[in-house]
Amino acid sequence: MNRNETDSLHNLSEKNLHPLFSIRKNEDQIEVSLKLLNKDEIKMKDFFIIHRETGKRETFDAVRLEDGSFAFCLSLYNLFADTAKEKTKEHIEFFFSLEIRDGENWHTEEYPLSLNLFQQFDSLGLSQSTIDGNTIIPYFSRRNDIFCLAVNVPIRSTRFIRDHTIEAISVSKESLKASGRLAVKAFTVNRIDVLTVGRRSGKETVIHTEHQFEHRDEHEKHLSYYTYDFSLSLQTFTREHFVKNKQDEDVDFYLTVYLNGLYSPTVIPLAHPSEPVPKNFYRDFGISYGRSTAVLSFYFTGIQQALTLAISVYEKEIYTEYRESAPASWLMHTLYEKRNIWVIGETPLTAKGNGWHFFRYMREEHPEIETYYVLDEQSPDFAKVAAVDPEAILIFKSKKYIQTLLASRVILTTGEPYAIYPSRSPLAVEHIRAKHVLLGKNVLGLNDLSQTIGYTEKTFRNDLLLVSSKTEERYVQQTLGYPEKMIRKTGLAKFDELLSDAPSDKIQRRLLILPENRWTGAFDPRDDLKQTAKAFLSLLNDADFQAFTATHHLEVVVALPTSLKQYETAFEETDVTLVQQDQEEMIDLFKTSLLLITDADARAFDFSFLEKPVLFYQPETDERRVTNEANVRHTYLNELPGEIAVTKDSLLHLLELLANDQFNMSRKNRQKMDALFEYRDAHSNERIFKAVQTFLS
Repeated sequence: MNRNETDSLHNLSEKNLHPLFSIRKNEDQIEVSLKLLNKDEIKMKDFFIIHRETGKRETFDAVRLEDGSFAFCLSLYNLFADTAKEKTKEHIEFFFSLEIRDGENWHTEEYPLSLNLFQQFDSLGLSQSTIDGNTIIPYFSRRNDIFCLAVNVPIRSTRFIRDHTIEAISVSKESLKASGRLAVKAFTVNRIDVLTVGRRSGKETVIHTEHQFEHRDEHEKHLSYYTYDFSLSLQTFTREHFVKNKQDEDVDFYLTVYLNGLYSPTVIPLAHPSEPVPKNFYRDFGISYGRSTAVLSFYFTGIQQALTLAISVYEKEIYTEYRESAPASWLMHTLYEKRNIWVIGETPLTAKGNGWHFFRYMREEHPEIETYYVLDEQSPDFAKVAAVDPEAILIFKSKKYIQTLLASRVILTTGEPYAIYPSRSPLAVEHIRAKHVLLGKNVLGLNDLSQTIGYTEKTFRNDLLLVSSKTEERYVQQTLGYPEKMIRKTGLAKFDELLSDAPSDKIQRRLLILPENRWTGAFDPRDDLKQTAKAFLSLLNDADFQAFTATHHLEVVVALPTSLKQYETAFEETDVTLVQQDQEEMIDLFKTSLLLITDADARAFDFSFLEKPVLFYQPETDERRVTNEANVRHTYLNELPGEIAVTKDSLLHLLELLANDQFNMSRKNRQKMDALFEYRDAHSNERIFKAVQTFLS
């Protein structure tokens, strides 16, 4: 049965649904039974299973039971009777066949054993099994709720949990309190815990919740709804943080859902507030121990709006001064306005992007402007910035940093301004009276940023946004919602260095692979990172790809993002040169490489700006097909300066075409690239300076 046929399953009316679908499991035996519509033109024929990876089909007789239903029994031991000792990884899907009368003739129709074809579903003993060392997990597919078995394959949380929301959430200096709701498919819940994980330390804390069954869905009777609530003592939590770790930390919150019959819990982000969160939820507060103060602030991240707690550790004296000065920040801003202080930053630990490039320009070309860069003393980029002007560094969390930030006239950042604020709370903008200019990180459009830097986003404030072309300006207006008066076409600060003279003889026969850096949390509920790593590793180990690079004398360099750090050993085992994105000057790598392959890294635009070919490699996965997460396709589908490949064969075909043209950028892609960049010069920083100056005047 193909995908087009199963697409119609959700459109069946109640009267066309069969009465009952049932699963019983006893030790290694799975009995599947169903009761059909009582119609003369329908006859049961048989059951069958399909091994998805191999296409192997096994048919089973349908046994008629006393109650009129039909059943068959599958022995899990028999699944492995003819297999080698090596474990196989596969998915097994369940189907049934009916004889349908059409006038005087009968014909066979095949259907998946899908929850969507039945009015009711029940199960008994449905559980995970281990047979001869093979792990077998029952689940229902996300797309059409088809009953399947996963053999030695981990299953995404979305197969079990259809939906989850935060129904209520509040915070005080004493505690965090929250309650929520989740819909579980075909399984029952034994326990729900909240798990916190520190991004830097990896420290985990388990918080028990009170949960209870709420009701079954009236329309989708295989869905059961559960509620939960919990309370976290922030005083105790912060004290434990100080004992183990006195560094800044971002703590992500997850739900660990223990489903009846499964060995391991299903882990999902604590996310999706069902109602707008009250503004006071975002306020920060300090908890002091000895000479230190931990500043706590909660925020929501990403499209899922997942809950995160930011902990910033200050010297108590400095934090106290900030709290005392903040209410009078309007006065300080007014008194120092004539000093015309400009503050620039990316994050406290980085100076690599547009913030760094614009800061360097300002110190070299406009020393008359009092310009500072916010940076932590522990930053690996500290020496580089100090070499430009050590007096222009605002050391993060210092007294000078606090005073200068409050007195500044304009703050220029590459992302959310509160990333370099004394508190990570979005409400910190209320104490910072300076104008905010978004320098940007990359050309906008490849990623959905509407819930982070969108014009109507309540936790983000911006006064001026910089873009590179009319195309990007249109995206900013239509998708992010910015009015035209807040947008300036200047180009990005890094473009000046990107376009600076680079002798052609320095271009090496290098194929650069650049996976996108995507933070999905300590637990990746959709397995996206694993799928990305698997796709690129499969490409690197492919014999045809290796033959292609050898034939054309191409050095393959993989710039590994921090999100794929856990797969570093696997990449090292391939015959490539491996570099770390966060340790490399990517512009230099771009200027000396011949061509680029990426999945969806926005810096692909930078590479194309050098008039060199780019290919987007996005192998199809179940998750991409369902959620259409390949944003690269729907944002710039007709304007992207490079082709998209969804299979290794199609990628190799595109590489061969490039090789036949001496790895030159095609005229079509060159035209698309021209449409994405208003200026092809090295004067973006000058335009940015003039745009900000005019805006402030």
